[in-house]
Amino acid sequence: VAEVLESAPTVIGATLYAPDKIMHGASLGWPTMYAGLKLWMSEGFFPKMCRQLLESGYQVYVSADHGNVEPIAVGKLDEGRLVDNKGERMRRYANTTLRDRGLELLGEKALPLNAKGLPDDYFALVARGRGAFVSDGERIVCHGGLSVDELFVPWIRIAVEPSQGS
Repeated sequence: VAEVLESAPTVIGATLYAPDKIMHGASLGWPTMYAGLKLWMSEGFFPKMCRQLLESGYQVYVSADHGNVEPIAVGKLDEGRLVDNKGERMRRYANTTLRDRGLELLGEKALPLNAKGLPDDYFALVARGRGAFVSDGERIVCHGGLSVDELFVPWIRIAVEPSQGS
């Protein structure tokens, strides 16, 4: 951070991958994610970076690319070679025939994703509601579905509170 500040840029952008890696590794749901984030924060990189930026006169904002959920397991699925891309909350297929066959296998657990703005060759099924295609009882934290929680993007300003004496 200090090396970047020496060149005195007016705007600095940084992407920190650790929170996303922690989220994808949250094998016991939210408790694992919170514990991982707490440990990462205790290592000091992020607080130190924010402090250096604030002391150098920058305004500091934190955001993300999407929200996350601890979904409800609807059962592990194996569509075999039908699927091009297997996610916990979504399945992508090469064409409508394979997608429709996947829908037959998934039944009420999924619905076709026909959203405006997607490429013409994007054929997907999404887990209904807060569902995920994982084994019953399995707890994870993930994204890639249609819940409102996954659409919320945090926008947080970090600031130093003025001391009461000033």
